[in-house]
Amino acid sequence: MFLKSNIFISILAGTVPALITVGYKIFGPLIFFFSYFTPLPFFLVSLKFNYFSLIISIFSSILFIILFASVNTAILFFIINALPALIISFEKLNKKHIYYGNIISKISICKCLIYFIISFFYSKNIEEFSKAFHKNLQALTKNDLIINDNILTLIPSVIIASWIIILVLNLIIAKNLLFKYEKSSQIKDKLIDIIIPNWFIILFILLLLPITVFNLNFPILISAAIIISIPITIQGLTILHFAAKKINYGNFFLYSSYGLIFFIPISLSIVTALGILDNFYNFRKLHK
Repeated sequence: MFLKSNIFISILAGTVPALITVGYKIFGPLIFFFSYFTPLPFFLVSLKFNYFSLIISIFSSILFIILFASVNTAILFFIINALPALIISFEKLNKKHIYYGNIISKISICKCLIYFIISFFYSKNIEEFSKAFHKNLQALTKNDLIINDNILTLIPSVIIASWIIILVLNLIIAKNLLFKYEKSSQIKDKLIDIIIPNWFIILFILLLLPITVFNLNFPILISAAIIISIPITIQGLTILHFAAKKINYGNFFLYSSYGLIFFIPISLSIVTALGILDNFYNFRKLHK
């Protein structure tokens, strides 16, 4: 009975996000908001159950999308929503506890590799997508917004980086839901205590070297740097939150920091640098 219950929940967890994906044609923009939470059921299954249950969820969702949409849509759905949950299941196989830093880093690496593959085989499609995105943006803002071609080539990587942030939010929700109702979770750290692995920091620095030192501003290198920077920037932001808890007028400091980032986006690079330095100096331990 317990096994059947797991199977039923797994099938349901795969069918719901697939229905949201396909349902856009039926319900239109009304269902658009829920599309941001399509990875959530897969994260819940990967954290709660075993690898086999996740495979059932993925299979049911892909089958549903193939039947009611297309194979291409199913492949895209798998890459965007289900693959990150597989990474968590692999992480759980030989480890008793898993941590935000490792999970988010590996998801980002996976997304970066997928971007490389797509860029190599579908470079023209990416160029066409970027131009179409520019035209849609112009139509939405109702003005002749001019974007440099070099910036246009970075649009896909910015979209991927944005989706990684959405994946992180879904992962946090999944962890908190399980902890609330199950009183336990295999993710043992809190997001504010996130520590990005050293190998990931080194990889990011090596990626930056040809861009900053040798001025090799190739779009594919900059795009990879944007994608890889997300976990490190998240770590930098957690340092700001940690500092806000330890000082007087912490809320003012935190709101001012986010205001600075909002009005001067280039200041986000300082947060990323803070995330890098934290791996060497561990600011949170210095203040304990």
